[in-house]
Amino acid sequence: MIYINCDGYEEIGNIIKTIFHKENIEYIKNNSENEIIKSNVFIHILSKSEKSVANLNIAMCNGITIIPLNPDIIKSKEEINNFLIVNKLIKARNKNYTKYTGQYQNGVYHGYGVLENKTTIYEGNFVNGVRHGHGKTIFKSDGSYHEGEYRNNTYNGKGVLNYKGKFDWFKGEFKDGYIEGYGEERNFSGTYKGEYHKGKRHGLGEFKWNNGELYIGEFSNNEMHGKGKYINPDGTYYIGEYKKGYRSGFGECKEKDGKIFIGTFKNGAKVKGKEICVDGTVYNGEFLYNKYNGYGEIIYSDGTDYKGQFIDGKPAVNIK
Repeated sequence: MIYINCDGYEEIGNIIKTIFHKENIEYIKNNSENEIIKSNVFIHILSKSEKSVANLNIAMCNGITIIPLNPDIIKSKEEINNFLIVNKLIKARNKNYTKYTGQYQNGVYHGYGVLENKTTIYEGNFVNGVRHGHGKTIFKSDGSYHEGEYRNNTYNGKGVLNYKGKFDWFKGEFKDGYIEGYGEERNFSGTYKGEYHKGKRHGLGEFKWNNGELYIGEFSNNEMHGKGKYINPDGTYYIGEYKKGYRSGFGECKEKDGKIFIGTFKNGAKVKGKEICVDGTVYNGEFLYNKYNGYGEIIYSDGTDYKGQFIDGKPAVNIK
């Protein structure tokens, strides 16, 4: 907000107001102390009038940026326009540009109001100059928004977040600007409901993909991590431990061909365990690249068996 201190030089003040009006730059028209305190820039048209000096003192005491304008040197509209450009006031719609409409108390935003800057529009409650209470922030770039509770100028409490390019919507709890605690979201992959920490899926949760796949279990840093259960629409599944999104540790899985494996995994692949086939064949031993590799024992459905080394899924004795 820009205050024009033009007592005794109303003609120059009116020229400045005309320029500001054309550029859609907000300025203060009244001459009360409270109006001066609201400003962040104070244009002081040099004057020795009592009123002008008093206004200048108020601006100085409140740390407001003061721009002096000498009316003996700068008089014409062109000269004033050039002066404003030099002082970057004509460019007030830059990253520091703000526009506020609403209630005040003791010279600061307090109560209901609308605050607009280059990137966002906030509409809601203020306390002592900061967003506090219920409100809504709209991001101008793509229309994304947050609506809910604020505390000390950040998201705090229950809220809804529509974040274009990341997820369609989120509803749940926020703390100090982050998604925190329980929440639900819908994104381009599917839906999630569960726990969050500092904006990421963390703790117990459930994610269902658009293709029908479902994971129920633990998350860390947005990834499946810890114990969980992954179920596919075709009936195949995995129940066990995950590490950074991969099957790692002890688990059980059922595959498309009906095989059931119980054992250890590493980085998504079988390492060692027992595999039961549909025809009754049972293998117990080591794996590499999800095939029998290393030492193991197999008992076929007809009762014959083999114990020893395996290579690429077959007993080494059969390899020539």
